Amino acid sequence: MSEVTTTKMHPHKFTLWVAMGSLIMMFAGLTSAFIVKSNQASWKPVTLPSVFWFSTVAIVVSSITMYLAVRAIRAQNLTGYRSLLLATLILGTKDHFDAALRIFYGANISYDHYLTSEEIREKAKVDPRYKSQQQRMNKYDHYMQDPFGDNGDMVY
Repeated sequence: MSEVTTTKMHPHKFTLWVAMGSLIMMFAGLTSAFIVKSNQASWKPVTLPSVFWFSTVAIVVSSITMYLAVRAIRAQNLTGYRSLLLATLILGTKDHFDAALRIFYGANISYDHYLTSEEIREKAKVDPRYKSQQQRMNKYDHYMQDPFGDNGDMVY
């Protein structure tokens, strides 16, 4: 009779593998859908905004700084760890904070590019559909100039 040896996997590790597998399948499905839809006659070409490339670079650089921070703490280099972790935090926070504000205050995303505040103001002069967009962008611009308002409270 042969002995069967089994090794147990930690439940968290198993959950991580399941999550990674589902993300890979979702990415493959969305990529396939994009390829199929882009070959249709009614497809409008999509150009990536320049913000996408800056965001991608920030994500890659922050991943590298996080990896180097882990290596620094393993080497017991606390000063290097703190500076690399701070760099990671700054890279991640600035990009996501600005994107969240843009979404909250209504940055208009068309099929081929992001409209700037000036473009929205110009379109609002001739197209009434852009009036509310212009009002939200005015709030956003005001927030970026004075984020805490006159009385010290955050402006929403």
